[in-house]
Amino acid sequence: MTNNEAYSDFLIGKDSGFKFVNSHIEQGTAYPFTAKATAPTVTLPRIKALTTGTIPSFLDAILNIAESDTTSSLDNHDNWLYQFKQQNKTIHFFGDDTWMRLFPGLFDKTDGTTSFFVSDTTEVDLNVTRHIKTDLVEPDWDAVIFHYLGLDHIGHLGGPQSPLMKPKQVEMDQAIESIYTIVAEQDAKRMQEQGNAKGTLLVVCGDHGMNEKGNHGGSSIGETSAGLVFMSPRFESRPTKKQQQQQQPFSALLAHRQHVLEFPVIDQIDIVPTLATLFSFPIPKNNLGKVILDLYARKQDFTSILNSVLLNASQLGQLLSKIAPDIAGYLEAPSAHVNDATLASGQSYARAISLHEQYLISKDGAAAKQAIELYYHMLLVRTAIAWSHNQLSDLILSYTGVQWHLMGFALFTTVMFGIKTLHKLSSHSSVIDVNSTAKIIQNLVRAAMLVILKTAAADTIDGVPEVYASLLDWELVQPLDQVALGKLIYNYGGAGLFVLGGLFHVTKRAHLLELTAPLIDPRILDNKRTLMLQMLLYLVTPLLILLTRPENAVLFVLFHVQFELLTRFHTYLHENCKHSVPTWLIGVVIACLSHASFFLTGHSNSIASVDLSNAYVGVEEYDTTLIGLLTFCSNWSGSIWWSIAGWTFISSHENKWFSYVLTHAILFSVAMATLSISVTVLREHLFIWTVFSPKYLYQIAWNVLFHWILQVCIGSIITQTVFCVQRTN
Repeated sequence: MTNNEAYSDFLIGKDSGFKFVNSHIEQGTAYPFTAKATAPTVTLPRIKALTTGTIPSFLDAILNIAESDTTSSLDNHDNWLYQFKQQNKTIHFFGDDTWMRLFPGLFDKTDGTTSFFVSDTTEVDLNVTRHIKTDLVEPDWDAVIFHYLGLDHIGHLGGPQSPLMKPKQVEMDQAIESIYTIVAEQDAKRMQEQGNAKGTLLVVCGDHGMNEKGNHGGSSIGETSAGLVFMSPRFESRPTKKQQQQQQPFSALLAHRQHVLEFPVIDQIDIVPTLATLFSFPIPKNNLGKVILDLYARKQDFTSILNSVLLNASQLGQLLSKIAPDIAGYLEAPSAHVNDATLASGQSYARAISLHEQYLISKDGAAAKQAIELYYHMLLVRTAIAWSHNQLSDLILSYTGVQWHLMGFALFTTVMFGIKTLHKLSSHSSVIDVNSTAKIIQNLVRAAMLVILKTAAADTIDGVPEVYASLLDWELVQPLDQVALGKLIYNYGGAGLFVLGGLFHVTKRAHLLELTAPLIDPRILDNKRTLMLQMLLYLVTPLLILLTRPENAVLFVLFHVQFELLTRFHTYLHENCKHSVPTWLIGVVIACLSHASFFLTGHSNSIASVDLSNAYVGVEEYDTTLIGLLTFCSNWSGSIWWSIAGWTFISSHENKWFSYVLTHAILFSVAMATLSISVTVLREHLFIWTVFSPKYLYQIAWNVLFHWILQVCIGSIITQTVFCVQRTN
């Protein structure tokens, strides 16, 4: 078995780099499937599903990151590896060491690779491939499992369209070809020695897919569609040509719905009973899958089909009888009340249905049949058009939403400066600093341009974004800034470095840039507590930018501007209007901004949005605590920034820290309690595992990690330390 972390399009798509695999599919000597996985689509739960035939829980999604030898073991779970081992067979494993934790003691030879160094896309696969020509040629194995991680790591780093993806697919295809060649030679030699010797089965599968960003864990089509191909040198003696790609009548597609996606669609857990019946060992007792009959149907071995179905039905019946003991009586009850009249009525009904069906497919019903096919064809076309329009609508709405957000932000900025200007005019205290105001608005417009250009870059003319032509005519951008901005747009990966350098200049040379200095009131700078916490905020900002994705780096500039505007507005109300902002209102605003920044940086309540690409910065070896901390900081970077900004904001209220923390505690407690009640009431809902469970896990992270550890514990220690230092001085 070869396990590649990829979705169906990688393995059996038209643009796939698996040329060797696809050549066998075209010749009919390999059987392709699309294996549908269930959420959570992360490695550890998927391996459990592939070996036990059960549907894992969302607790396994947490254990996938914070796993150990005890938390992830399957010692007490029946699985096909254990049953295969009970037949005195030898199993070798090379690849992701998650298997070694799940099945300790089952493998006769192992060589594990660490799955959590996402930046490693080469050595992690070479350490597996090296065993093909050294260990596979030896006759001391009955089953060998290779688990490659390179495709998954490339997906996390650059998404499915990464330039590294196609070469990696070619590399995996060459590895599969090497395995197939060695196996074919061994089978041929064994059959010469023993005429009735059986062949070797090569199973190429992915444990999960990935979404358009390269992440996984949720339930989107890309994440749940994993490729699966059965290959064997024995198949070459009885090839089955793949169905021609010509359009079939829609009535035929309706009769075989699983073939609408070109290849048969099965459940991923169906692999377990299929392997058990093919190799004549007991089906794991908790299996929920069903035998893949397509493999037997092409053999035309109806006796094997019947035996496999009976074994599968018997195992599922025993499992069902343990889960629901009354099911046997329920199934037997109808037969106890059957009499001759009921039987005759049923036979008449069945005959009527049969005659009606024959009428519809007869020549007399040709017009009706044609009308039905045309109707479903129309539905297909309408569905495609609706999907296309929905995609376009989503893009327009998203783009419009970004524009309105930026326009609203600019309007808020203008109003804020308008209030200050009116105050200055009324008091005749100073001359309006038009230059500094223009500088700030100009930088806001530049930030808006970055977002707009990022969205509009999809429209190209001869490969060049159409919007670049109008960029050169934009009068608000200075000539020197045009060059710098153009470089930034063309090399978007350098956005993080650009913003990082900009922040250093903003904080270190604010008097030169005239960006931050006009916004900071001198009376605030005189407050040592506020100044110390501001220094902490400025020191943490580069680290948070380093841990987030490059496209999110520019957001921290907007965060700084928003925070300074809020600070200035708070000072204006306190000193000029003699109004004190309630502490609870400050807490609510910071909590809202923390959550908004979480979603603004591209995250959601889906496991697939967990970003692991920056969770290994500066790490030389895997450590559960350190990796967990970096993962949290990477995904909650914007929220952490606003949390520290809240400490700075509340620092002028020494005696209000308890009220501030209490406000956050009430908000998070109410959210957790409400969600717990909802999950309990809707525990039988269809979306309990795909929607409610991921949200519940995220809420636990918000409450435990963000609120209690960061806000309450760390925040209290830092703020109280600053207060003590202030009293001492």
